[in-house]
Amino acid sequence: MINLNQRVLLNLNIFLPSLEEQQEIVKRVEGLFALAASLQSRYEAALKQFETLTPALLAKAFRGELVPQ
Repeated sequence: MINLNQRVLLNLNIFLPSLEEQQEIVKRVEGLFALAASLQSRYEAALKQFETLTPALLAKAFRGELVPQ
Protein backbone atom coordinates (compact mmCIF):
# COMPACT_ATOMS: atom_id res chain seq x y z
CA MET A 1 0.00 0.00 0.00
CA ILE A 2 1.18 3.47 -0.75
CA ASN A 3 0.56 4.93 2.73
CA LEU A 4 1.77 1.92 4.69
CA ASN A 5 5.45 2.25 5.48
CA GLN A 6 7.87 1.44 8.28
CA ARG A 7 7.14 4.66 10.16
CA VAL A 8 3.42 3.90 10.19
CA LEU A 9 4.05 0.33 11.31
CA LEU A 10 6.42 1.38 14.10
CA ASN A 11 3.78 3.74 15.49
CA LEU A 12 1.12 1.04 15.71
CA ASN A 13 0.08 -0.08 19.18
CA ILE A 14 -0.22 -3.84 19.28
CA PHE A 15 -1.84 -5.22 22.40
CA LEU A 16 -0.91 -8.72 23.51
CA PRO A 17 -2.54 -10.76 26.26
CA SER A 18 -0.52 -11.46 29.38
CA LEU A 19 1.85 -14.41 29.39
CA GLU A 20 -0.53 -16.40 31.59
CA GLU A 21 -3.40 -15.74 29.19
CA GLN A 22 -1.24 -16.71 26.20
CA GLN A 23 -0.35 -19.98 27.94
CA GLU A 24 -4.03 -20.66 28.63
CA ILE A 25 -4.88 -19.99 24.97
CA VAL A 26 -2.15 -22.39 23.84
CA LYS A 27 -3.39 -25.03 26.32
CA ARG A 28 -6.95 -24.76 25.04
CA VAL A 29 -5.91 -24.83 21.38
CA GLU A 30 -3.78 -27.94 21.99
CA GLY A 31 -6.79 -29.54 23.69
CA LEU A 32 -8.94 -28.74 20.67
CA PHE A 33 -6.32 -30.21 18.33
CA ALA A 34 -6.29 -33.39 20.44
CA LEU A 35 -10.09 -33.54 20.27
CA ALA A 36 -9.98 -33.05 16.49
CA ALA A 37 -7.44 -35.88 16.15
CA SER A 38 -9.65 -38.14 18.27
CA LEU A 39 -12.70 -37.31 16.18
CA GLN A 40 -10.72 -37.95 13.00
CA SER A 41 -9.67 -41.41 14.15
CA ARG A 42 -13.23 -42.24 15.26
CA TYR A 43 -14.53 -41.06 11.87
CA GLU A 44 -12.01 -43.20 10.02
CA ALA A 45 -12.93 -46.27 12.12
CA ALA A 46 -16.64 -45.68 11.50
CA LEU A 47 -16.03 -45.22 7.78
CA LYS A 48 -14.10 -48.49 7.64
CA GLN A 49 -16.98 -50.26 9.40
CA PHE A 50 -19.48 -48.67 7.03
CA GLU A 51 -17.50 -49.74 3.99
CA THR A 52 -17.51 -53.38 5.16
CA LEU A 53 -21.13 -53.25 6.33
CA THR A 54 -22.58 -52.06 3.03
CA PRO A 55 -21.51 -55.07 0.91
CA ALA A 56 -22.60 -57.47 3.67
CA LEU A 57 -25.98 -55.74 3.93
CA LEU A 58 -26.48 -55.84 0.17
CA ALA A 59 -25.56 -59.52 0.08
CA LYS A 60 -28.14 -60.28 2.78
CA ALA A 61 -30.73 -58.23 0.92
CA PHE A 62 -30.18 -60.19 -2.29
CA ARG A 63 -30.39 -63.48 -0.40
CA GLY A 64 -33.67 -62.32 1.17
CA GLU A 65 -32.30 -62.49 4.72
CA LEU A 66 -33.41 -59.03 5.85
CA VAL A 67 -37.11 -59.78 6.24
CA PRO A 68 -38.89 -62.80 7.68
CA GLN A 69 -39.83 -65.31 5.00
